[in-house]
Amino acid sequence: MTRLIRWILTPFIILGLLFVGANLFIAHLAENKIATSLQSSFHLSAKPAVKISGFPIIFNILEGKIPRVSFDASGATFEGLVVQQIKISLVDVTAQGGLLGGPIRLNVGAGTVQARATDRAVDAYLKAHGQNATMAFHDGRTVVRAVRTLFGRSHVLIATGAIAREGTLLVFRPASVTVDGRAPPPATAALARQKTTIRVQLPKLPGGITAYGVKAVEGAVAITAVLRDQLLDLTG
Repeated sequence: MTRLIRWILTPFIILGLLFVGANLFIAHLAENKIATSLQSSFHLSAKPAVKISGFPIIFNILEGKIPRVSFDASGATFEGLVVQQIKISLVDVTAQGGLLGGPIRLNVGAGTVQARATDRAVDAYLKAHGQNATMAFHDGRTVVRAVRTLFGRSHVLIATGAIAREGTLLVFRPASVTVDGRAPPPATAALARQKTTIRVQLPKLPGGITAYGVKAVEGAVAITAVLRDQLLDLTG
């Protein structure tokens, strides 16, 4: 009787193992394809480790559908701005043209993109865009140091304020300022705040992402994009 049960169950066990193996193989191919496209589009120095979640997933992948996909990368460059600690999580993803060949464009139902740019990286970006100033970031506030001419003389200005995204610009607006280490009189303070207001073009994120937020955190700017029904173009 036991031998008969084994004889009956053996084909089902073999089919189950083949099905699991096929799921793993197809998922690996899709993960590798997405990782290659992400490395190119996000200008990553190394191919990221992409994780596709959900089982069984073989039929979804063959139809170009993914319940959930995520990846982390240590760094990338967005139009001259070096960022680090990139994390992407995507839900309800459909790939135009499938996942196993050709260029990839992902229709994303929902997702998030998170990254950070350090003080030093932002300073280099500012310098490249003609801004002679440095920024130090802290939780909820930013300190700008700049040498500016006031009333015909050069002075060291230290301004404290907040950064925000305004349209396509990163804007720093000072709330207080010192001139050569001292609090200036009101008329000079108003001019010093004007001189330390900074506007610089923000880089575009890869994949066609245009809307994202910026926030000062300790030692860096946090960049966050929330995706809703977004077409993520990974063909670049």
